[in-house]
Amino acid sequence: MVFQKGEHKNKLAVIVEIVDHNRVLVDGPSSGVPRHVASLKHVNLTKFVVEKVARSCSSKAVQKRFEEQAIAAKWAETAAAKKVARQTIRAGLTDFDRFKVMVLQKKRSRIVKA
Repeated sequence: MVFQKGEHKNKLAVIVEIVDHNRVLVDGPSSGVPRHVASLKHVNLTKFVVEKVARSCSSKAVQKRFEEQAIAAKWAETAAAKKVARQTIRAGLTDFDRFKVMVLQKKRSRIVKA
């Protein structure tokens, strides 16, 4: 799962336990997310499943399985992860960088029209 809101926005985590129908216990040792109870309103489920993890297992066990199955690498290949990376880069641009992007977009549109 990936966080959509809050302090851990766009970070991967693993659901370790279901607390109730609105909250889950998450752990993301490889992405810097501490073990805590998170609201399902703030997360987005992904298609990736960390297999062979027991309910309420330790952070070390979660991290070991997460790394063995290369979940972070699989996530980085998805369109959603690439979109987040693009948004992060665009958010850090200066005025001059945004101007250069605008000029390049104009050049591209002229080439496409021709």
